[in-house]
Amino acid sequence: MGAATVMLVNSENPPEQVKIIIEDCGFTNAHEEISNTLKDIIHFNFTPLVSMASLVCKMKAGYFFNDADCIGKLPLAKNPILFIHGGADTFVPTEMGIRLHKACTVPKDLFIVDGAVHAYSYYDAPKEYQQKVKDFIVKHIGSL
Repeated sequence: MGAATVMLVNSENPPEQVKIIIEDCGFTNAHEEISNTLKDIIHFNFTPLVSMASLVCKMKAGYFFNDADCIGKLPLAKNPILFIHGGADTFVPTEMGIRLHKACTVPKDLFIVDGAVHAYSYYDAPKEYQQKVKDFIVKHIGSL
């Protein structure tokens, strides 16, 4: 959820202290992610039920699942983004990370860690991960 949060804030009015965004294993939008997860776990298309749950969420909490629409907001991004994703992520499929990267209109980089499952990119390739982050910071801010 942190990746979604930083992508959404970056598309609105981020504080001036925010110069770059580094997101790891972010989803395209909440509705798609919930539908995908249920289909993966239960092997049934729950999209209509997820839509109904989204309506209940709107009535109870004040927002629809599609309000967390990272891919739809990326064309409004203000700061450069480093997209990181595990190459074997099935919880938030790697394809979502690729789609996010393609939708982004600001300077961007994509780092896919071969074989990494959800949220394990750093653990599976710590040196490469650290280097990619350092390089991105230096490229867009100038120094560490």
